[in-house]
Amino acid sequence: MKLCFKGMTRRVVSLLLCMLMLLQVVQFPVSAEEASEEESEAVTVSYRAHVQDYGWQDWQEDGELSGSTGLSRRVEAIRIKVSGDDIGIEYRTHVQNVGWTKWVSDGEISGTMGKSYRVEAVEIKLTGKNADQYDVKYAAHIQDKGWSAWKKNGATAGTVGLSKRIESLRIVVTPKDDETTPSYTDTSAKTSGAYAVLAGEDSGIAYSTHVQNVGWLGWSSNGTSSGTSGRSLRMEAMCIKLINPEYDGKVEYCTHIQNIGWQDWVSDGSISGTSGRSLRLEALKVRLTGDMESHYDVYYRVHAQNFGWLDWAKNGDPAGTQGYSYRLEAVQIKLVEKGGEAPGSTTTAFKESNVREQYSQACAVLDQVGWSLSSAYYWSSHSISYANRSLRGTTRSLANVGFSTHTGNCYVMAATFCEMARALGYECYQISGWVPRIGGGVTGHSWVEIYVNGSKYVCDPCFQYETGYNGYLIYYGMSGTWVYSNYSRMD
Repeated sequence: MKLCFKGMTRRVVSLLLCMLMLLQVVQFPVSAEEASEEESEAVTVSYRAHVQDYGWQDWQEDGELSGSTGLSRRVEAIRIKVSGDDIGIEYRTHVQNVGWTKWVSDGEISGTMGKSYRVEAVEIKLTGKNADQYDVKYAAHIQDKGWSAWKKNGATAGTVGLSKRIESLRIVVTPKDDETTPSYTDTSAKTSGAYAVLAGEDSGIAYSTHVQNVGWLGWSSNGTSSGTSGRSLRMEAMCIKLINPEYDGKVEYCTHIQNIGWQDWVSDGSISGTSGRSLRLEALKVRLTGDMESHYDVYYRVHAQNFGWLDWAKNGDPAGTQGYSYRLEAVQIKLVEKGGEAPGSTTTAFKESNVREQYSQACAVLDQVGWSLSSAYYWSSHSISYANRSLRGTTRSLANVGFSTHTGNCYVMAATFCEMARALGYECYQISGWVPRIGGGVTGHSWVEIYVNGSKYVCDPCFQYETGYNGYLIYYGMSGTWVYSNYSRMD
């Protein structure tokens, strides 16, 4: 009996060991709750576009619009990255004058910057350990065509050979063979992409300015400043939009531009002003429409050359200057509930100069010789007798000497032309510097820098007076002119 019991014990132990081994290899069904805990990590795709006149936009995710619609702005470069579940991403772009670029990956730049080349098509594909478990889908908004159909996994979105720009993109990553694709309309773009809502701002008004030598600045909002101060840089264009407005209605705005005057009203993120033409903004008007106008007042003020911050204007009244040829340098805009207290003083929001009062002697000469830039230059280079006197002062004081006495040196000649050019509405500056002396060395000299149709020129009446050669609308380094050095603006 004892031996039999021992034998039975060995068999039971062997049976138990076998059962344990089977448990290790057999998978039993799990509940839905348990299965959800074992699901793979969520996948997120992020992307951003470099857009004409705007530069790099903020990162967008999972089907949001990156770029713009309705603004006729080209995408010039893109960056894409993906996170989650051991996958990566590769992409390439078809670029104007370049063709297909090489494949890049995981946030690298594809396209060009600083060349004004449009992206015409894109191809995107997934990489990595689990790439076969997902699809990457993407759609492009194409010039004159609108949104393309959704493409996926390396197919081409856009056009090749048609010279059509891509204006915006949407990208999503979905589980493999998920046939659903997001449905979007162009109106949904108003709160994303080029119109991205500012972080931390749920409602209100936002605005961006295009600044000389800087380009488009990021969005400012609800009374913060956009632009510069203390750097003598002109604002050249701006955009304004409402952030998640509570009521129906739009924000409309127009700008007063050097050599152009008041532009037509535009609205909701459109560009007012110019870029690439070196023309300054001089004044601004902003107003609300629809139910927004009934519930809110819009206040705005500007930082103007030589004046600094002016007072607040509201609801379509002008802010800035007219007739002074002064640039706008910065702007602030706020919404205030209808009838609420203004953000500050509203006494002097706009300064308008009577050109004849400001440039009375210059205008008197222009009345005689004709109101044209060439006539003004001819008078300054031919009607002032050279007097080698030590004359210094402001442009205004030097010009008054020349207009009154018809005598003076290079500083007087330059000053009279500068004053007449300003009376004609041109942006110009009197310059003091050095030019070579005939016997060697250098001597002090003055001339004028002037902007005509967005280009900077030199006008030097004294050069023409002394040499007989043309000094009208020349440029630095031009053959047959003086070598200008160590120069700076006088005012």
